[in-house]
Amino acid sequence: MINNDSNSALNDTIKEIQQLIDKLSQNQPINNTSEQMKIAVTVVERIENDLTWKQKAIKASQQGLLEAIKSNPIGAFVAGAIEGWKG
Repeated sequence: MINNDSNSALNDTIKEIQQLIDKLSQNQPINNTSEQMKIAVTVVERIENDLTWKQKAIKASQQGLLEAIKSNPIGAFVAGAIEGWKG
């Protein structure tokens, strides 16, 4: 069972991912799918390169918290990558 402190930390992890998506989206064009995927790749690479962040993202996925970032195509790409790490 997950306690509230852990759940809060996992929610913060999702917020950090969303903030990074938002920041990169402001600085790069996102007029088509390939441009959205480029931003998603950047986000995934940053998460992968930070083992702690990656572990938190996987735990958030296991708790079903990724739904919050799936509302846009970039977030959906990122969530798909994180869900793939669970295996």
